[in-house]
Parts: sequence; structure tokens; C-alpha cells
Amino acid sequence: MAIVDLLLSWWTLPIAVAVFVGTYLYSYFVTYGYLRGIPAPFPAQFFKSMAALPDDEAIPIIYGHGNGFLKS
Repeated sequence: MAIVDLLLSWWTLPIAVAVFVGTYLYSYFVTYGYLRGIPAPFPAQFFKSMAALPDDEAIPIIYGHGNGFLKS
């Protein structure tokens, strides 16, 4: 019963939000910080699975047949 009262107290939601935001910021800045150097459109900067190809001449090199790059 004490655990239920503790979980339903007024400060549980702010602490849960703070933990969620802290976890997101840690993964954004520390875990995937190396991806910040890759240029990308604004929404793609927040997802680790997206990268932009700003050079039109690089597209056939990357997506060409038999070049060794895997397409998703």
C-alpha cells in the first residue's frame, strides 16, 4: 500500500518527465554525438537512422550497382 501511495504522489510525474528528458539528452549528446557532424535536414538531425546526401553527384556512387554499399 505504501508503494502505491508513493507512486500516486504529486511529484512522481515531474520526476518521470525529468528521467525521460535526461535519458533522451544523454543519448543525443553522448551516445550518438558522433552523428552531429553529418549534415542533415532539420528533422533528420534528431534520428540516428537518417543521413542526408547533399551532393547530387554522390548518389550514383553510393546507390550504384555493385559498389559495395547496402541499401535499406
